[in-house]
Parts: sequence; C-alpha cells; structure tokens
Amino acid sequence: MYKECKTEKSAKRQYEIEQAFLDLLLSKHYKEITVCELCNIANIPRKAFYRYFDDKEGVLRALIHHTLVRYGEFSAKSTNARRTVTSEIEQFFMYWKEELPRKLLKALNDSDLLNELISTSIDFSSSRLLNLNKFLSEEDKKISKDMFCFIITGLMALMLSWHREGYERTTAEMASITCRLLTAPIFPSLSEWGIYEE
Repeated sequence: MYKECKTEKSAKRQYEIEQAFLDLLLSKHYKEITVCELCNIANIPRKAFYRYFDDKEGVLRALIHHTLVRYGEFSAKSTNARRTVTSEIEQFFMYWKEELPRKLLKALNDSDLLNELISTSIDFSSSRLLNLNKFLSEEDKKISKDMFCFIITGLMALMLSWHREGYERTTAEMASITCRLLTAPIFPSLSEWGIYEE
C-alpha cells in the first residue's frame, strides 16, 4: 500500500521515490530490487520511505496509479472542441506514447508485471481513465461495469501489443482499429458457421 499525500511537498517526495523506483526497474528485474537499494537511489532514509509506502509493492502500485491519474490530466488538455469516441481513444494512445508512460511499459514488460497495469486499470475509476460511459447506451449498472471491464482489458491489450511492436502504427490508426472493434460486429457472419446469438 501507499499513503495519499496531504501536502505538495510530500507529494513531490513520493513522486521522486516512484521515479527512482522506475529507474531501478528499467535496469533490473523487480524481484531483485530491495527497499534498502531504493532508499539509497532516492537518497532517503528507510524511515522516510515508510512514511509513504508499506513496501516495494506499494511503490509499484503508486507508480501505476499515478501514471493513470496523469492520463486524466493529459486528456483534459485536449484541444478538440468536439469530443468523439475516436478522439478519446486517440488521446489514450497518444498518452501511452509519451516518454514516462513508455518507460513504465518497458519496465513492467521486462519484469513480467504488465498484469499489474491491467488489473489496476480495471480497478481505476472508469470516468477518470477513459470517458467512454457517455457513449454507451443506457444499460443497468452491472452490465455497464462488465462492459467497461471488457473494453478496458481489450484496449490495454491493444496498447501493450502496439508498445511491443515499437509503435509502428500511428495513434490515429490505433484509434481507428479500436473504434472498428467497438462499433461493428467482430464476427458479422457467425450464422454461416452455425452459431447464433440466441
């Protein structure tokens, strides 16, 4: 676990610890990192570390969570006067192509921790991560929650695949692919295979 900071100074210190952790994670596997080593890199005493985090897992969760929070700030700066599904999704891909999110993806991938990003993304508030709810039809809350879970895991999987391929396609191409998956049937002719909806 990690603590929510009450002051700007403590938030800045927590951010510095997270960035030191990310730097370590870029150079070695997560399992090899110790709190003692992290404290040395961040130039803080262990006692100060425990003001912000319970353990290194807390630093990992905070780093991922704060990366998702920064996506909301990034998206809010959008200059699009008219927001559409395509523009919202392109903003998502544009963010993950930025330097810090890219570093995080590389570090998580190298330490086999991408599942942490996906599970945190699911738990993260849907309205803060991706504003798709306003584009969904009125469903009951259970179905909307399940729909969001299905959409976000698919979206994160697409983004991670794009990352692993070295961002070969543009953000506009990724948004177009994603919108196609969201708005058109994936298998329009299942009945030809003897499979029916009901």
